[in-house]
Amino acid sequence: MQHYPEFNSNIEAIAQARVSNGDQMLIANHENALVYPEDMVDELHPSSSGSAKMATVWFEALQSLAPAYVPVMPKVTSEPMTDASVGIPYTDEVEAIGWLLPHYTLVEGPPDMSLHPDTGRIAWTPSVVGAFDVTIQVENSEGSDIQDFTINVN
Repeated sequence: MQHYPEFNSNIEAIAQARVSNGDQMLIANHENALVYPEDMVDELHPSSSGSAKMATVWFEALQSLAPAYVPVMPKVTSEPMTDASVGIPYTDEVEAIGWLLPHYTLVEGPPDMSLHPDTGRIAWTPSVVGAFDVTIQVENSEGSDIQDFTINVN
């Protein structure tokens, strides 16, 4: 900025001095990303377009520090509840690990059972006594896993 040229020109040297003293720092230079005065609300604060450009610079700088993205096939890690009672709401949550986060699908189950596709939460109120087979699939871009179980309703 026009009012702070001396300070701005010294930022990198100030940061490098701190790094030399053992501080962990990351320098993200926004100066070249902004168009003045279009990306500014006033002489100090960026507009929404300026903020978006600054966010891109930060994101790119932080990516250099982040571990590499490694996709992992999902795996069901929870044990299902297999007992239920007529007229009493049955809720359970299928838990799975994996990256990217898995999507949950009810492949088989009673007609009025529901499964939240993002959380794996099962909701159902049994209306009759019996044994009900359930199959749930968890899936992401790397593959899928299946959990099969039977709910015994009394």
